[in-house]
Amino acid sequence: MLDRIKNWYHGIPEKKRWIDMVTALLTIPVLLTVIITNLGNLKKNDNKDAKETPQPTIERIIIRDSDGPAASPTQSPVKENQNIANNSTPAPLCKAEPIPYEIAFPREGDKISIDPVCVSLRQIQNDNYCSSVWAYRINESSWSTYSDDPICLYNMASGLIKLEISVKSTVSGDEKISVRNFIYQNGSIPIPTPTLSPVPSVTSPPSGN
Repeated sequence: MLDRIKNWYHGIPEKKRWIDMVTALLTIPVLLTVIITNLGNLKKNDNKDAKETPQPTIERIIIRDSDGPAASPTQSPVKENQNIANNSTPAPLCKAEPIPYEIAFPREGDKISIDPVCVSLRQIQNDNYCSSVWAYRINESSWSTYSDDPICLYNMASGLIKLEISVKSTVSGDEKISVRNFIYQNGSIPIPTPTLSPVPSVTSPPSGN
């Protein structure tokens, strides 16, 4: 096959070879022009199809509650419900009431002479209450600061003592006040200071002459 092509090529006259070569070279720009023109037409057709494609219409849907204002059309009802759930405060796992304490010591009407007098609190119910703190005052004086420290009373004056204890929940802030009245007798017995009575001076009578 190759031999036939070689023989055919060598059989072509010399002038015709050059004519065919020039003709082939001249057809190359024409082919390039045709290819570029076709590519340009394809791009124009694509742009025209894109312009003629109908765009979907977006409807604005407004959701209204019976009691609340209209919801924003850009806000999804699912997201709104999620925001409400996130903002809601979770219910505590313990009772938010103050712990029900009673004053176990001193008892009502006790006569006490020890110093200091340390108050004993006893929980009445063993339910799951949240933590509580307490403050106290004596004989209508100012309240102490709330804490969970033991209550001990030092250097009290003898007489009737009115003790008030306020128990407050650290979760709800609710308070409950307990009152206890007792008598305190100071243990130190005063020693009376002896008084010295003046000794009358004895005047001897004058001697007679």
